[in-house]
Amino acid sequence: MANDEIIYLDNNATTQLDPAVIEEMLPFLTKYYGNPSSGYAFATKARKAVDLARERLAALLGCEPSEIVFTSGGTESNNAVINSALQFEPRGNHIVTSAVEHSAVLRPCQDLTKRGCEVTFLGVDRHGNVLRSISFPFPRTNFMGQKAWARSTSIGERAFTP
Repeated sequence: MANDEIIYLDNNATTQLDPAVIEEMLPFLTKYYGNPSSGYAFATKARKAVDLARERLAALLGCEPSEIVFTSGGTESNNAVINSALQFEPRGNHIVTSAVEHSAVLRPCQDLTKRGCEVTFLGVDRHGNVLRSISFPFPRTNFMGQKAWARSTSIGERAFTP
């Protein structure tokens, strides 16, 4: 290995942009940098680009564009999912997550326990597999499960209801 060669192992946090992404984004980083959420004319091109990106992503995922929410990053996304699940589900306030989640999930869940929310932290075995120590359904509660997983080049989260 050459002295200047980099072996980067943190692609879950930050990943080098694909050249096609750079090409697509460059006009909005240099010329059309207006806030797409603003009402002034300069923001129009940026707003149309965000709308197009939302439509493309929705088509790829098989959902409606209105179901796509762009955030600034993982922590904001985790908080939005956790708090939205509790806010919009009237049947209860129970979250199930693993005890080895990223701090962006664990800390909000720990804070919720202080506010009266029931949180079940599932343990893991020596290989990191979640121990199946819960039974379904939880009586008279909603359920939001959060499980983050990572591979060498991707990370994802999913929320689900039984």
